[in-house]
Amino acid sequence: MIRKSVLHGLLFMLVLAATAHPVLAVDLPDEAFVLLAQASVESCAICADKERGKAITILKRSFVPGQELISDADCLLVKAGSGDEQELNLSCYPPPAVMESLPEGARPPRLIFTFHTQKDHLVGIAANDFTDPILAATYRSSPPGTRFEGRLRFIAYKYGDGETLNYFSKTNTVQVHCVIVQIGPLP
Repeated sequence: MIRKSVLHGLLFMLVLAATAHPVLAVDLPDEAFVLLAQASVESCAICADKERGKAITILKRSFVPGQELISDADCLLVKAGSGDEQELNLSCYPPPAVMESLPEGARPPRLIFTFHTQKDHLVGIAANDFTDPILAATYRSSPPGTRFEGRLRFIAYKYGDGETLNYFSKTNTVQVHCVIVQIGPLP
């Protein structure tokens, strides 16, 4: 009986470790981004909906709560827009493989990683998923376009199109909800 409980515990820990592995920024689901780009120029509304559905399914498998994205020298986090949006982009997005696969006139979806704070968050983001105020201050004090080394953890958002994301077809934007775990501006 004890051996069986230990075995179940080890199996649970193995499954948990396998699903929460870090993702390097370069391991993004290219196929999903190509499908969304194709859907944005598709003249058949039903076909476009099917392509978006396939893409969202892929994105749901790629961005799961608890999983982390770690930047590296080839793919850094970048402060998006004016910075009031609490959004980060990736310096390596869109990758060449996506750009080469796009049909004529299509553009890849915008990919943003939105973090939340106690002061600035969406309804549906848990309080324990707010970014630490010190890390948020590092982001805010940096000018737009600042490149960062860092680590993000994807978080659940119960009103999303997937557990951690939203897709906005009008702006062709994939928004992934996250918490900043580590961030440091590069000189």
